[in-house]
Amino acid sequence: MKSKLPPIIPLVVLFIFGHACSTPTLSLPSTSSPSTAIPSPSPTPSPLASLESGEPVAQTPVPTVPVEATPTQIPKYFTEEWEGKTTDWSWFSTRGDDNLWDVYNEADVLVFSLTGKNTYAYFIYNPWDYENVQVSTQIEVRSITQSTTVIVCDYSDTVGWYEFNIGTNGLWEVRAHDTLGNTGYVSLMSGGSKAIHTGEGVNEYSATCIGNHLTLSINGTQALDFTDELMKFSQGKIGIGILSNSQVPILAESAWVKISQP
Repeated sequence: MKSKLPPIIPLVVLFIFGHACSTPTLSLPSTSSPSTAIPSPSPTPSPLASLESGEPVAQTPVPTVPVEATPTQIPKYFTEEWEGKTTDWSWFSTRGDDNLWDVYNEADVLVFSLTGKNTYAYFIYNPWDYENVQVSTQIEVRSITQSTTVIVCDYSDTVGWYEFNIGTNGLWEVRAHDTLGNTGYVSLMSGGSKAIHTGEGVNEYSATCIGNHLTLSINGTQALDFTDELMKFSQGKIGIGILSNSQVPILAESAWVKISQP
């Protein structure tokens, strides 16, 4: 069904009246492209009007921005006092029967217990690699058998590492372990120190590794200042360890390990 047409006469009168009241203007052709009409936004109901009308006011929800939890930063330079779990550390050995030695924390000390002869037991701090580092530790030997304390730096399980060996017999040695070249242990420097408390007792050792520049201090007395030109390890992880020879059992405790910048 067709729609009805509007009356024509009122439209004609409206047109004549509007034309008579308007001022003639000169219309120039437009050179610009036709513009697109922008629709007006829909009116927003006034909260006041809603209150007056008795209708509930709609609350605009505020978007919630999720807050990401910042993970606890694993320390790089700190003192490990063995008060909790040692999940950031791992052990390995290069010689001996793994069933004949153990390492564990007990009463806020780290205990090395070796019952196997010629056992090399290590405990490595995994989260960080260091180019320049100082590693210090306090070790108490509780057995009368001869043992060797180890400080490790520049450790890489594919390349190798440096280690400082200090014996309860008063002797020390700096070695490299050439893992990449499959050479094993290489002696770099050795000597003796009267600063070592031999036999049972407490000693504090401190080693620095600035690239391949190595130093060793025993109970506050410097024993070594040496630059290695053979292996030239430059960075890696740090750790400590205990070595046994033909005398067992060995019981040694680390009260703390301090990792610092040299």
